Amino acid sequence: MTLPSRSGVNIRTHQGLGIANIALIWELGASFGHVGTLLPLARQLRERGHAPALVLRELRNLAHLPDSREFRLFQAPVWLAQVSGLPEPPLNYSEILLRYGYHDAAALTVQLQAWIDLLTTIRPEAVVLEHAPTAALAARLLEIPAVAVGGTFNIPPRQTPLPNMRPWLTVPDIRLSSSDKLVLDNINRAMNNLGREPLDAMSELFDNATCLLCAYPELDHYPGRKGGRYIGPLFMSQSGEPIDWPEGNGKKVFAYLPHSIRGFREILDALSALPHSVIAISPGISEKLGKQYSHGNFLLTSRPCQLESIAEACDLAITAGNNGTVNSLLSYGVPQLMFAQHLEHYLFARRIAELGAGEVIDPEQPMPPLLPLINRLLEQESYRFNAGAFARRHAGSGVDQRVDSITDIVVAVMKEFR
Repeated sequence: MTLPSRSGVNIRTHQGLGIANIALIWELGASFGHVGTLLPLARQLRERGHAPALVLRELRNLAHLPDSREFRLFQAPVWLAQVSGLPEPPLNYSEILLRYGYHDAAALTVQLQAWIDLLTTIRPEAVVLEHAPTAALAARLLEIPAVAVGGTFNIPPRQTPLPNMRPWLTVPDIRLSSSDKLVLDNINRAMNNLGREPLDAMSELFDNATCLLCAYPELDHYPGRKGGRYIGPLFMSQSGEPIDWPEGNGKKVFAYLPHSIRGFREILDALSALPHSVIAISPGISEKLGKQYSHGNFLLTSRPCQLESIAEACDLAITAGNNGTVNSLLSYGVPQLMFAQHLEHYLFARRIAELGAGEVIDPEQPMPPLLPLINRLLEQESYRFNAGAFARRHAGSGVDQRVDSITDIVVAVMKEFR
C-alpha cells in the first residue's frame, strides 16, 4: 500500500511483511473507557508480532498503566474551540459533530489534513477506530483499511436521518435531516478540497470500516438498531492494584466517581454514613480529601483498583454510568446506581435501569434523597436477581475471547486489503 504525503512524495508501508504497523485511535469523548477498549487490543496485536501505535485524545489516562509506555504514543489532533450558536441540546450524531469542527468546511479540511499528515508519519497498514470519525474520513482518503470498535453511541445506526438520541423528546425529522445535511455538505467540501469523492449520506460515515459494537445488544444506546455486529464489551478489570475491603457490617458497596460529578460531596456524605464496608475511588482527588472522609468502614482513595477482585464480593456499585466500569461489574451480577453526567452515559444507564438491574439519576432533575435510595438498592432482591440474570445470559465469553476475536478481524481485514 502506498500513502501520499503532504509534499506529494509517496510513502510505502512494509506491504507483504509479517510485521504490520497498526494505529489504534481515540478521537472524541472522555473517560478511561476509550483507552480500556484500545489497550487490550494493542497488547494482543503486539503479542502476535505486529507494531501497534496508540493515537489518543488524552494521554493522561496512561499515567497508571506503565506497560502502555511500551507502545509508540501520539497525541491525536483534536478540536478544542467552543462553537457557539448551535442548537441545544444536540439531538443526533450530526449535531454532536457540529461541536467538533464539522460546522465549517475550512476548519474540517485542516483537521483532516492533520490526520492525513499524522497517519502518513505512522504509515499504518490498518487503523482501529474508537470514536474517531475524522480519523475514519482520513483513512478513507488514504485508502487504509479500518475497523471501528467501541460503544454503540460511537457508531450510530446506518439510517437516514441519523436517529434522535433523546427518545423522551419529540423531534421533527426536519430538525434531524437539516443537521445531517449541514454536516454532510461540510464533509463533502472538505473531501473535495483534498481531492476525494463525496459521501451520499451521513449514514455512510463509517462505511469504509468494519464496524464492531463492543456492547451487549440489550444495552445499545440505539435500541432500534438493525443489523449491528455485537462483539461484547471490552474493559480492563485487572488493571490497577488490589484493595482490601475495610471492616463493616453487612454489605459491600463500591463507588467509582469523578470528583466533577454533580453532588459529589453529597454522595460522599451518604456513603460515609453507611454502616456497610465501602470503597470509593475518585481519580485525581487530593490525599487530604481522602483522609478527611476515610474512617473505619469507609475508604476514599484516588488509586485505581482491580475491578475483578472488587466485583466478586460487591453488593452494589455506584458509578457515573461509564461503560467499562459498569460492564465489568455487571458481568458479575452487581446491581448499579448511576449518576450519569453525559448523554452517552445516561442513555447507557437507562438501558440498565429498564432491565431492573439498577437505578439512574436523571442529570436534569433534582437530586433525590440518597440514603433511602442506596438502602433500597441493597435491600430489594429484585435488583440483584435481574443483574445476576443478565450476567448469566452473557457468561459464554469473556474479555480475552472478545479481544482475540477482534484481533482476528483486524488482521483479516488488513490481509484482505493487501
